[in-house]
Amino acid sequence: MSPALKIAAFIRHSQVPTVAWVDRAAIGPAALIAAACEKVIISRDSAWGDGQSIALVGTAGAKVAADPMADVPSPALKSLQSDGAFHPILILVGMVDRNVAIDEVRNKITGMTRFVSPETRARLIRVTATLPGHGKVHPWVYVKADKRSGTLLTLGGREAVQMGAASAVIHDPETLPALLNITAPSIPVLRLDFLEKASRFCSTFQVRFFLFVIMLVCGYLEFSHPGLLIPALIGLTALALFLGGPMLTGLANWWEVGIIFMGIVIIAFDFVHFGGLGLLAIPGFILAIIGMIASFVPMGVSAVGAEQAFQTGLGVVTLGMITAGVIIVVFIKYLHITPGFRRLQLQPKLAAAHRGSVSDASADLLFVGAVGRAVSELRPSGKAMFDKHLVTVVSRNEFIAPGLPVEIVEIRENQIIVQKISDDAGPLLEVAV
Repeated sequence: MSPALKIAAFIRHSQVPTVAWVDRAAIGPAALIAAACEKVIISRDSAWGDGQSIALVGTAGAKVAADPMADVPSPALKSLQSDGAFHPILILVGMVDRNVAIDEVRNKITGMTRFVSPETRARLIRVTATLPGHGKVHPWVYVKADKRSGTLLTLGGREAVQMGAASAVIHDPETLPALLNITAPSIPVLRLDFLEKASRFCSTFQVRFFLFVIMLVCGYLEFSHPGLLIPALIGLTALALFLGGPMLTGLANWWEVGIIFMGIVIIAFDFVHFGGLGLLAIPGFILAIIGMIASFVPMGVSAVGAEQAFQTGLGVVTLGMITAGVIIVVFIKYLHITPGFRRLQLQPKLAAAHRGSVSDASADLLFVGAVGRAVSELRPSGKAMFDKHLVTVVSRNEFIAPGLPVEIVEIRENQIIVQKISDDAGPLLEVAV
């Protein structure tokens, strides 16, 4: 909301006449920007109002509705108070305060229509006037409730003009120059550039959900098969897009990025120095998740808007973790038959042989304590030769240069963990490489 308040203040203090053209919708913070203009022109099918993300709590809105000059702490209400000279303040407050109700009353003598609070409506209905030949009458009659308590006001084109908030409704933007008495044949329009479009696209919760799933899946592939680098690059790219769009649109902040980065560093430290993801990684995961959820909540929004944004972030993260978990389970089960990935995981038969359930000639060479030699650099993942069998292995807590002897210290479902044999380990069996 802070950028919207700054734009509204800039428009309000400009020295030139300003007109807001609502072509599709001015919702939430955009409603404040439209209200800051001296005139609002709206298309027939547009909407103006519904400040859900800046909705107020408490009685501040009612105070401003009763007294436009009332002192209130809300920045949004202070902005709307400044716009009361251009538009009915009650209508503006109704866009951001659920507690404000708006009733429509009509004077049956003059035909005048007013939009007032229920208290003002009750007072007007009690007013009496004396007409020649008719005696005392009540000129004001109640017509309908245009906004009930518990809702936010959203105006279409016709309603905005009827309530006095907008100046005109038009169907074709080409008629704007004539309506505004502009001699130019057309009005130049500033279009969104590629970066702005991309940031908006990456800020949608559907895209962020997709990016979050990619991060988790690629993170699993990199941590379970260290040294591949490609999953890490894809995951980091997804993370950059996950945070980049919201940062450009004002949703995410640097402190949230810092929390996420700190969590990732803790997870990586646990993996590199302890050979896997242990208890130390738990606070890292917690910090990263907190930062990702917080990136959905923009700064400066109301309590209602923050709660809604938090629920959206929590939903995206929760559903993303469930979806990524399903994909990871599928990977674990079928990675060995997937083209391009089959070398990353032992076949189930071979893995079972390592646990002693199946007898296999090649599996006899891959057991805890078996000695081989690194063929490629283990950083920490790479290739090692055991007899005449070349297999993918992962080193434990160290980088191993090619040609050095290694020993299998652990065999997991889809990994062979090795460590370098120290120089004083004694004579080694000769290994064909």
